[in-house]
Amino acid sequence: MNLYHGIMMAIATLSFCQPTTKCHIKPGLVLARESKAVEIVAGSSPDKAGVTRCFVQFSKSSDFAQKVASIISYDLSFTGQFKAKFAGVDADVMQGASKPFFDKGVDLVINLEPLASQDKATCKIRVVAKQTWNDEVVAERINLCSVQTPVGVAHELSNWLLTELTGKGGMCTSTLAWCENSKIMMSDAAFQIRKTINATTGTKCGLSWHTQAPVLFFSEAMGSKHELRQMNVKTGLSGSCFSFPGLNMQFSPSLDGKSGVLCMTTKQGNTELFLYDEKKKKKDDQFELTQLTHNGATNVSPCYLPNGNLVYCSDRGSGSPQLYYLNRSTGKTVRISEGGYAACPSYCAKNNAVIFSRPVNQTLQLFYVSLDRIEKGKVSRAQQITFSAGDKTEPQWHENGGFIAFVYDFVNKEKIRENQIAVLNFLNGEIRCITSGPEKKGFPAWTARQLCRA
Repeated sequence: MNLYHGIMMAIATLSFCQPTTKCHIKPGLVLARESKAVEIVAGSSPDKAGVTRCFVQFSKSSDFAQKVASIISYDLSFTGQFKAKFAGVDADVMQGASKPFFDKGVDLVINLEPLASQDKATCKIRVVAKQTWNDEVVAERINLCSVQTPVGVAHELSNWLLTELTGKGGMCTSTLAWCENSKIMMSDAAFQIRKTINATTGTKCGLSWHTQAPVLFFSEAMGSKHELRQMNVKTGLSGSCFSFPGLNMQFSPSLDGKSGVLCMTTKQGNTELFLYDEKKKKKDDQFELTQLTHNGATNVSPCYLPNGNLVYCSDRGSGSPQLYYLNRSTGKTVRISEGGYAACPSYCAKNNAVIFSRPVNQTLQLFYVSLDRIEKGKVSRAQQITFSAGDKTEPQWHENGGFIAFVYDFVNKEKIRENQIAVLNFLNGEIRCITSGPEKKGFPAWTARQLCRA
């Protein structure tokens, strides 16, 4: 299949597919475990990874504390490093010793104690984490919270706890956007807040986040063309970036946010990759675009690397989509994928690696390829990291390198076909569903910013 037509078919499917009438999957449900992903990406074994058993207790007289406790429990468990439960207790129980919890197999107790506040708009919470075997306090703080934003408060406390307990935060203060039919949706990491941020009628695709601002890039069908647009999700302001004939899509920004690469239709009718640089502005206030590929084929899905080079998908030469690495300083392009089909690359700077989709026995699975050897002029073989049933497409790395969001098409236990956004955790290999509902979904995109607080 021509790659251009494949893209357009995927967009059409997203727009016009009739939703299923039944849906039994709920957010947070573990759908599969991929131990090979942990071995290849994280370099460890999920069987050897220790899990801390944790109990989050809160004053049962506080609805705010209950909401915060439930999200902290979810966030800690989601990492795979903790197995957390939560419950409301009386104040005197919260002040008691931790030894009884140790006897029940609990490693860590986290207390959430509301304190007196001078106004109704805010709430103070004392958070204390104690080891049960010796009653030692390992993390403690008092947080002044807005009662209107329990979700945001909970995610921030989760991130603080993870940093104190493990040395690094997780994905709990992140925001995920995706397309849902003709809408663009946005959610916090625990799927507690689900917002529609764009509901115009045009079909949307190719989501990506600005690296330095709360701005989401996307392409929207405007008659016979797909216009590249941007939207500041805090202010709601949106506008056109590029609106040339044909495709203007899949913007991949640089780390400093001052340049980026996108896919555009040429006068010859094929799609090539172009560089936007804010330094290159014409006299009429228009930006000059530099064409980076010149092969006459269909070139899409650019990943703009920190060193200025590119990984992208193209049907050049072989006639079927494959992944290529373009060294812009030498002009040399090398193929980095094998087999008859490879698409949807996503790059992670922390791992200096790419994940992509490739069919195995008629199922689209995820593959991992490190760029370390490729950048030294050597061969780097891609490794399969998922093996479970169901197609896995459009993967998107989280910038911390520990998680991948992707579109998951599978048949659930009730024999109903599902289409959801799922996350693969490289610490324990779990695949968790993080969306729900029968609507057709696609094009997930992460940002580490917390944009859903209430």
